[in-house]
Amino acid sequence: MRDLCFDDMHLFARVAELGTLSAVARERDVPVRQVSRALVRIETACSARLIHRSTHGLTPTVEGQTFLQYCRRLTGTRDELEGEFASQSRQASGRVRVSACTVVAGCLLIPSFESLHARHPKPKLCVELTLWTSSLGTLCPGSGPAWTTGPAGLPTPRVFSPLGV
Repeated sequence: MRDLCFDDMHLFARVAELGTLSAVARERDVPVRQVSRALVRIETACSARLIHRSTHGLTPTVEGQTFLQYCRRLTGTRDELEGEFASQSRQASGRVRVSACTVVAGCLLIPSFESLHARHPKPKLCVELTLWTSSLGTLCPGSGPAWTTGPAGLPTPRVFSPLGV
């Protein structure tokens, strides 16, 4: 059993669900012979006959039903874990610093922060906005972040602070 991998378990589950080697082979775009050999290898690794072969198709034996339950559980857990990692890797994280004049900040940036926070609600994203006093880009003396989301540990994921502009 130690020689089995998740792909073997998934293949067995598909054979049990579809009931034919040819359907699994078409699904995987491989020769039927390859699916057949994999099934024999799985049965050998389990030291049990897992599939009953007949002219009416393939059906799991009693041992095959037990193995199928474990295969579904294990491959389902693996798929769930992959999905979790994928969703975490799509989650924005880090610090973004933006400097803009008050008109651009008020009309464009600040309204867009709400949708940014909605798409990335976890406090792994920190956005700091510094406002300019003029269109020439002079920073306000003593100015700090005007809008911040995150970081972890704050009681609220968003903190607004005025700049005195």
